[in-house]
Amino acid sequence: VEWDNIANISYNSLQISLAQREWKGLSYTLNYTYSKNIGDDGTIRSAFAVPASVSSNGQAIRGNNRADRDLTTTDTPQILNLYGMDKLPFGKGHIGGDNFWVRNLIGGWAFSGIFSYNSGTPLLITGSGCTTPSSGTCMPDLVPGMKNKIRQGGSWGKGITGKNTAAVHYLNWSAFTLPNAFPLPPNATSKAVATTKIGDAPRSGLNLWSPSHYNINASVRRSFNITRSDRVKFIFQADCNNVTNKVTFGGINTTWTAPDPATPTTQPASSAFGEVTTAPGNRDFQFSGRFNF
Repeated sequence: VEWDNIANISYNSLQISLAQREWKGLSYTLNYTYSKNIGDDGTIRSAFAVPASVSSNGQAIRGNNRADRDLTTTDTPQILNLYGMDKLPFGKGHIGGDNFWVRNLIGGWAFSGIFSYNSGTPLLITGSGCTTPSSGTCMPDLVPGMKNKIRQGGSWGKGITGKNTAAVHYLNWSAFTLPNAFPLPPNATSKAVATTKIGDAPRSGLNLWSPSHYNINASVRRSFNITRSDRVKFIFQADCNNVTNKVTFGGINTTWTAPDPATPTTQPASSAFGEVTTAPGNRDFQFSGRFNF
């Protein structure tokens, strides 16, 4: 039997763009997007109708992934980008153009920068330890009354450094549990594994979001005339990435691990569920110089 993996996605957005042509040495462009991305791709449990008898919460799952239709893994509600350049109004043809020191010390400098911001994306909780056949990605059960108690440990990254990112778990492992299983038949052997039902944890309806992120890159540039005719110039430039040296979080581990059968109420020591990860992006300087002729 052959079949295709099919997903239905709906994307809607408000996009605003503002551009300022050079005015007294200043020019900039601003882009802002407010959007919502809804789909049934990603962590699908089953592409086929599932009867209530095998659903962990006793409710039927019907029809081509519609049970998992929610915010997608790439949904980013807000994105803002601002970039521009400002030429200082000093030097030849500008303020202090007749003064030797003004022309040679503060004239000809230009500053440019890029500011970017994006809000986080939904956290989709997946699981391990399920034995449901042909269920796609495994989902754990959500413990009753724990929907609003999943977040813990304060804001993402609070109380940790780049060297001890595993020190705090920001998601409550005990808020989830392995789905119920069908009882084994009386004649089952000791090696038989019970088949779990389909977990009821919602795909992205838990109001959990990965960390937002902003970044600032900046440059300063100066042009020095080597000849009176301005035909030969020396260009000096200094660039800085991540000016504020802000920590970049790569995301939150959302793979829930089934408990050890020997200690079913204790979180496994090897579980990374809820740990924050970091991504490359330390502050970095670069200096350059070149001749134009």
